[in-house]
Amino acid sequence: MRKDGSRFWANVLITALYDDRGQHHGFAKVTRDMTDKRRITALEDEGRRITQFLALLGHELRGPLAPIANALTIIEMTDVASPEIRAARAVIGRQLKQLSRLVDDLLDVGRITHGKVHLERVPVNLREVIVEAVETVEPLARDKDHALQVDMVETPLWVNGDKARLIQVIGNLLTNAVKFTPPGGQISLTLKSEGTRACISVKDNGIGIPRRSLEEIFQPFVQGDHDSARSTGGLGLGLSLVQQLVAMHGGEISVYSAQELTRGSEFVVSLPIVAPPGTDIVAPPGATRALDPL
Repeated sequence: MRKDGSRFWANVLITALYDDRGQHHGFAKVTRDMTDKRRITALEDEGRRITQFLALLGHELRGPLAPIANALTIIEMTDVASPEIRAARAVIGRQLKQLSRLVDDLLDVGRITHGKVHLERVPVNLREVIVEAVETVEPLARDKDHALQVDMVETPLWVNGDKARLIQVIGNLLTNAVKFTPPGGQISLTLKSEGTRACISVKDNGIGIPRRSLEEIFQPFVQGDHDSARSTGGLGLGLSLVQQLVAMHGGEISVYSAQELTRGSEFVVSLPIVAPPGTDIVAPPGATRALDPL
């Protein structure tokens, strides 16, 4: 008990004290306040329980998705005359894709936390990664009438990584840009080299990120504290996955945003460049080339 009467968890070491003749004179006591240590242990235990719950939830949700997807495929093969039924079928298809993506994010969080994600590290051409990532996002950008501008160096930039996971990283950043940019907005993706590192920038002129949220934007389940962020849906796991996957590739990710909202944001991924396959030196960077916007 403290002097003010409050109780606390403590570790106490008591030692008996004797004089030269062996007579007992009392005790010496050392008390250590364990409050902070117990709080940290409790938080770690809670984090492990949450991670285990998310992994279990992801596996349980994955089960029903397969038969739903199969049933939808059969329905799509059927010629339906009713426009209402066709519209309902389209809604089911879109929501099924969204639910599948959320479940995949849940499972990926669990795998990464438990160290069960193993990268297939091979030399990867980042130009190919960007082209495939853009292809996955183009339909979403068209639906919102976004102008998507892509600028890439002419000379391929190679990194040692898992191509599928790198596509996931860029795809998540582009999807976020589309999600938080109003219709008719602009999104730019740039690939360039800076010394021995390749830099990929995804920039938009969307709603932006408040300064108080920048430091925690990569934490799981964080989406910002404004209504526009919440209304876009999702679990707030995409950026957390991106940061962890980038770190597993030996890279870094940074985020920049104006203090005021509606000024947009920029995410920059930096990855170490490696020599192209079959060579011993890193290819020099070339000039940038702009792809036609959507």
